[in-house]
Amino acid sequence: MTDIMGIELRKINIEVGDDHEKITAKVYIDSIKAGELINDGWCDEFYIEFTNMKMMNRFKEIMYKFYKKRKIDSSTPDFMINELLRLNKQYKGVKDSTLSNCYQISFI
Repeated sequence: MTDIMGIELRKINIEVGDDHEKITAKVYIDSIKAGELINDGWCDEFYIEFTNMKMMNRFKEIMYKFYKKRKIDSSTPDFMINELLRLNKQYKGVKDSTLSNCYQISFI
């Protein structure tokens, strides 16, 4: 699987959700399991349940380095997770600004 600065998603599972797609995956940092990624399909946000504080802190450290390098002003993992999904050739829901209150599914 493709990674970003050592962070990778494995066992990616995408299903139909209530508001948009439901996504689950295993999160690894440098080939060590760091936690579980969950997007329950109700609201458009990702939640990561880390195995311990050390992994959470390492994830945040890498995420902020990645954001700084890409000049992204965010404190959530959403952009990084979406980028990992794209790099791993998984589809994702994309909010199309030209459509009102509507999500468009794009296949990458």
